[in-house]
Amino acid sequence: MTSLLKVHGVQPVILVGCISLMVASAGTNAQQVQGHGGYREPSTEQPVLTPAQKARLAQTDALQTAIVKNDGDAVRRLVAGGMSVDLNFDEAYRGRSSESPLTMAIGRGHLDLARLLLDSGADPNRRDGFGDLPIRRARSEEAVALLKRYGADVSAASRNAIPGPSPTQAVWNVIDRGDDAQAVKLLIEKGADPSAISARQTLLEHALFRKRWAIARQLADSGANLQPPDGAECTQTRLECHSIEATRLATIDPPTLAHLKGRGLDLDRAAANGLTALTSLLLEPPQMRVAARNADGSLGPAIEPPADLPRVRALLEQGADPNRRFREYTPLMMAVGVPQKTPALADALLEFGGMVEFEYTVVKLPRDKPPAAYPLPASTTMALAILAEPPVRDDSGLLRGRTVGPLTWLVLHRRGDLAARILERERKLAAPDRFLLYFAAVLGEWDLVVKALPHAPEIDAADRAGITPLLLATDDGRVDVVKALVGAGANVNARTDRGWPPLWETPPGMWFMGHGPSKPRLVGGYTPLKVAKQRGREDIASILVQAGAKE
Repeated sequence: MTSLLKVHGVQPVILVGCISLMVASAGTNAQQVQGHGGYREPSTEQPVLTPAQKARLAQTDALQTAIVKNDGDAVRRLVAGGMSVDLNFDEAYRGRSSESPLTMAIGRGHLDLARLLLDSGADPNRRDGFGDLPIRRARSEEAVALLKRYGADVSAASRNAIPGPSPTQAVWNVIDRGDDAQAVKLLIEKGADPSAISARQTLLEHALFRKRWAIARQLADSGANLQPPDGAECTQTRLECHSIEATRLATIDPPTLAHLKGRGLDLDRAAANGLTALTSLLLEPPQMRVAARNADGSLGPAIEPPADLPRVRALLEQGADPNRRFREYTPLMMAVGVPQKTPALADALLEFGGMVEFEYTVVKLPRDKPPAAYPLPASTTMALAILAEPPVRDDSGLLRGRTVGPLTWLVLHRRGDLAARILERERKLAAPDRFLLYFAAVLGEWDLVVKALPHAPEIDAADRAGITPLLLATDDGRVDVVKALVGAGANVNARTDRGWPPLWETPPGMWFMGHGPSKPRLVGGYTPLKVAKQRGREDIASILVQAGAKE
């Protein structure tokens, strides 16, 4: 599915794939300007510059590029050409950073460049456009010593009267700039709160969302609350579910998830809405691939969503409970029953001990409750509604009273392979799975039928018309299964009803139409031998005759 989203003030953004919570705005003319409050809104205004302003902009851009690239030779050439080093990069054009050359060099740890700028006359006590002093941007003791040697006021960094961002706000800015864990450590030592929350997001969540893994680990090491209380919206939506959000985000980087667990992260913590990190991942619709459309109509860089399978495996490998239920559904049931989930998710859960917990007795549903149709991709609410649907709809009454257990539930969801693996592991059938052989035979899961025979309490489990697994195997020409069933003691002379449904269950309207209801498969007084002869299954007929079968 591909859709087009128009974002005000920028180029369109192509959304490729399935809808998720991710929204991005991008365009060739959009500019992101970094400030103390994060990012300002993209500007579409393009001021007209004079030739002199253009020349000045080119000069300051060249200096900024040289500092970012740690190119000392380029900086020397610019300074030798008479360029002042006491400036802010947004003086010539407001779309640039408000840093000064010295705060930019110090903040990036380019100390040789910082020394060059100081030797060229940069003021160690000059504030940049953000209100930052170079000493406040120092990332190491070596940087502090360098600035002090050139006359920086070291005490100014801790004076309350200093304008500019607080240490906590500065951490947000560091996260926006890059993965500088050392800078965050120094800011926390200066009083930054590692558990701070702003705009419904904690510092830790912000770092994890921006994939600043080193910073996230540093915040955890510095005592950040890994699972703070949920916000008011968590019970209604997935927003502000702080108690599981760090766990969810850390699954993108398994080493960080392991680090946080080592600091006390509870992988099975449930949020106010009842979801754990694992169940929330399993119930979400597939995430969206986001790509920007360039002005010429071509697609620009794309943001690929993280795949669900590695994230689920990361949780399981770190010890998350594979059977921690949400409502009445286990994680394995979610992986199997929620549409558009890769089969490998269920395989992974089973590998780590995942189970199905289910029991249902087939009833004839009211006519005013037809099967529901759900739009895809299914939201969390829709996914739960799909899981709540009865696994069997029995409008004819043929299956009424038959029970569905956990392995039968898997068969009805066409994952007989999982049922076979669980049976091999558990080596027993739950009581509600007494009709497993019948349902597996109806759906052609013959390997499961053979594997389940030693554990099945009812070899001749049948529907109300008397159709048994042996009759179905004969009809499908499965010689191997017929041999196995006969060897296990199946009734070779079972006979199906002459008609279905019974007279007292046939809707009167059908008789008024001049004919009765059509017969289901094998209804009509069939025995296994009669089926074998009518289908020309001579090899199966021989096996049945030897076992005492009659027509």
